[in-house]
Amino acid sequence: MIVLALVAIAQAGALVYVLLMSPTESASALPSARLPLPPSLPVAAAVEHPIPPSPQSGADVPAEPAPVATGQKANETGARLIVQDAPSGAAVFVDDRRRGTAPVTLEGLSAGTHTLRIESNGLSVVEQVTLEAGSTTSLLMPIVQSSWVEIDSPIEVRIFEGGQLLGTSASGPVKVKPGTHRLDLRNDALGYAGRAQVTVASGEVSRVKPVLPEGVLQVNAIPWAHVWIDGRLVGDTPLGTLRASVGPHEVRFRHPDRGEQVRQVVVSALEPTRVSVDLR
Repeated sequence: MIVLALVAIAQAGALVYVLLMSPTESASALPSARLPLPPSLPVAAAVEHPIPPSPQSGADVPAEPAPVATGQKANETGARLIVQDAPSGAAVFVDDRRRGTAPVTLEGLSAGTHTLRIESNGLSVVEQVTLEAGSTTSLLMPIVQSSWVEIDSPIEVRIFEGGQLLGTSASGPVKVKPGTHRLDLRNDALGYAGRAQVTVASGEVSRVKPVLPEGVLQVNAIPWAHVWIDGRLVGDTPLGTLRASVGPHEVRFRHPDRGEQVRQVVVSALEPTRVSVDLR
């Protein structure tokens, strides 16, 4: 105990002596006076923790921006399409992609032109629709069963309605909407122009047989012949003022001694049609 006390006093005196020395001398003398720290006492590293300045009294503090809800932009820029008046359960397609069954409200469609198709029981209707961003468009899309008109005519005619070409008689029945139609029929090459009115029921085919005007047919044979037109005896040649409807006809010539010949002719309303044979 006495020895430990003397050592402590000696160390304290040395520390006081070092403090009274000049800086240069103390720098050289300090290493000999340092005592190692016990291994059980680790040295903690100093870490700086800056303290944020407090806002001044009355100063405006900028608020943090509020979060934007997901889908808000789509609601503002997308378009809404309401499909009505279609058969219940009809399939609804937008740009060939099925989007549900009618009646239906479609949200978030892109702005622009889309192809809308409704299908039900083997029938379909297609329409182009242009949508605007942020707008609501409502469409009535009834599926109406198609109807047809067939022109029964020996000559080919073009079929017009309201100045629009629907088709020709040679191409078969033309599709129309149910109801009453006023059709213009024309064959410019033969000078024919006619008009027909027809009422068509839904899903049915209505046939129209136009009344064709007559043209002049001039018939002759050498030396002479009995003449039949479409199987009907009309007389002996020469025949210069025969009347026949515009269109194709069969003319048969027969001589009692020189046999017979047959000709196919097409009568025009623009000028006389001439046909002759030589039976010699």
